[in-house]
Amino acid sequence: MEKDKIKLVKPSKEYERQAIEYKEEHFKNGEKRISACSKWYKIADYAEWLKHLENNSKKETVEENCSVATTFFGIRESDNKIVGMIDIRHELINDFLKNYAGHIGYGVRPSERRNGYATQMLSLALKYCKDELKLKKVMISCDKENEGSRKTILNAGGKLEKEYIAENGENVQLYWIELNPIIKQNGIVDTLETERLILRDLRESDAETAFKNWTCDDDVSRYVTWSTHKNVDETREYLRGEIKKCKEEDYYTWGIVLKENQELIGAISAFDSEEGRKEIGYNITKKYWRNGYTTEALKEVMRYLIEDIGIKKFICKHAELNPASGAVMRKAGFKYVKDTTYEKMDGSTKFKAKVYFLDVED
Repeated sequence: MEKDKIKLVKPSKEYERQAIEYKEEHFKNGEKRISACSKWYKIADYAEWLKHLENNSKKETVEENCSVATTFFGIRESDNKIVGMIDIRHELINDFLKNYAGHIGYGVRPSERRNGYATQMLSLALKYCKDELKLKKVMISCDKENEGSRKTILNAGGKLEKEYIAENGENVQLYWIELNPIIKQNGIVDTLETERLILRDLRESDAETAFKNWTCDDDVSRYVTWSTHKNVDETREYLRGEIKKCKEEDYYTWGIVLKENQELIGAISAFDSEEGRKEIGYNITKKYWRNGYTTEALKEVMRYLIEDIGIKKFICKHAELNPASGAVMRKAGFKYVKDTTYEKMDGSTKFKAKVYFLDVED
């Protein structure tokens, strides 16, 4: 069942009754403080709180040694109900923000927790930070014991920077999230489209098609790092791994689908390399070789990574015995730079290889 959509709305007179109920629900649940509410838990008068938010939203009137901040209600679109709050601090100007609170704080009312609303709210807040505040990255923290919050941050691309025990005994984890122009939603890559292809997220349900079309084929696996799959279960496990990496790492992978018949015919991935560049790897069903599909997919992935994600340095490799792959790389703009070697993950075969770079000028 699809989750109800959330929108971020700045507090206004319209939401006074709901805001009071929101506060009271926390108190009745035994919570003396309310996350990301910008002092709403201790300001009794709603109009006074709105004035407090207005003052905090401007450099001229913000409290001394405090960051300019924007506070939102998380509103469920289906019934216009406040389900959460999120507070965005524009700068980390004091030690409390730098070492504990970070750029973004969020909270969900007790009766609406574990419905995925925090994930939606954080995704919208990150978009606001990128589009409106022009931030390149944001810091966000959580208690290590709060597994739900930790997963929300990881799903948004959070990278753990440090962990420490605060004076109150809380095990604090500090994460940084890079603000790419397009943010993966729950680890799902954006769908791309070319004249003949659709590039979309890989799914566990693709296992039988992927096994039949390419993972079972010795010719397809001959020069790549993985070995031929023996059964559908092995392919399903591979797909689970790809999906997991998309959620937890700076990793992108797409299934290559033919528009004309909606057949999944291959996969293409982008991942971090030892050279500090984004590496591109791909494979495609043998019966569709020499139709230009791999080149078409590679060019579109490169366009997306350069224009939408902002990546500027790339690398590709191919075995010397597989010159057709090198032709695909050259058509996409890659230039040969050196020779190297690589081997299959199981160590069974070692290949002499060609290395290609592509650098994007600022």
